[in-house]
Amino acid sequence: MTQSALVPKGDRVSCLLSCPCVHKSSLREDHNTLRCEGVACHRTFPIKSGTPILINEDTSVFSIEEILRDQEHSLESRPAWRLRLRRLGKELVRFVPAIDMNWKAKQNMSRLRQLVLEQNRQAQVLIIGSGAGDHNVENILRCPGITLIRSDVYLADQIDMVADSHDLPFHSGSFDAVVCQSVLEHVVDPQRCVKEIHRVLKPGGIVYAEVPFMQQVHAKAYDFTRFTLGGLRRLFRRFDPIDVGVEGGPGMALAWSVSWFFRMLSGSAAMEVFVYFVLPFFLFWLKYVDYFFIDTPRTSDGASELYFLGRRSSSQAPDRQIISGYWLQTRDGANEP
Repeated sequence: MTQSALVPKGDRVSCLLSCPCVHKSSLREDHNTLRCEGVACHRTFPIKSGTPILINEDTSVFSIEEILRDQEHSLESRPAWRLRLRRLGKELVRFVPAIDMNWKAKQNMSRLRQLVLEQNRQAQVLIIGSGAGDHNVENILRCPGITLIRSDVYLADQIDMVADSHDLPFHSGSFDAVVCQSVLEHVVDPQRCVKEIHRVLKPGGIVYAEVPFMQQVHAKAYDFTRFTLGGLRRLFRRFDPIDVGVEGGPGMALAWSVSWFFRMLSGSAAMEVFVYFVLPFFLFWLKYVDYFFIDTPRTSDGASELYFLGRRSSSQAPDRQIISGYWLQTRDGANEP
């Protein structure tokens, strides 16, 4: 394969790719497409502007045709006045305080980087949902010794390939770590996605995931699931936990609830302006209350968001063990009942 067609990482990354329909089959470049070399498959996948679109259309809710069509009808094809209005809105939002705060992501990502480099000085890290992810957090992982491979389900400049996490287009045991921020609530089968993450990780590989608990629907129809602390641990039951905790607490959850209460009432342009540009000034302080309680075990019962940092295991945690270890350990290592 040529380096120009695939992700700009060279053969060290292209050799990881496999057919999303037949994971054991490699892909061969053929006139700006990738062709499965499996005897019973021979499917082709397009490369658009250097980005492979590797979707298993038999199982995915997305189709390659829709992905290509959505790009053609992206923001660039909208009327100029809409683009100007959108840019103006983005400029104004910069002066509006945010009602949410991820208290743990940067700390956890630094820890992930350390763990990965300890086990491999030339590591491969897959980021699922990179198009909508926290790019400030991604920047922590950008360092000598780590190659980032960024995927999402739509075409964007900041991704290396289009892929559905239900069928990751990589050979088994390809990665030293997988990062999955605010993605698993948007997939139809999170257990299958986590199974895929387990498959593409090397033995002892690291996973980092963030999921919502007390949050209203976002992403419209592509929002399916919420996770309690116990539910998150069970979702990653084939991983040994390194750290599990709260990244957005009850204060953030309350701010979201109040905001969405007013969004429900909004039916006019004036109300929309109030919700997005005025209301946050009355709610932003709630997230700072979480700072003082973020490591308290009971905070998880009313948290806005949770995280899981774990290591790939060859065994599966039994449900009885998950239930008995429901609440988190405090910082001094003592379990709370």
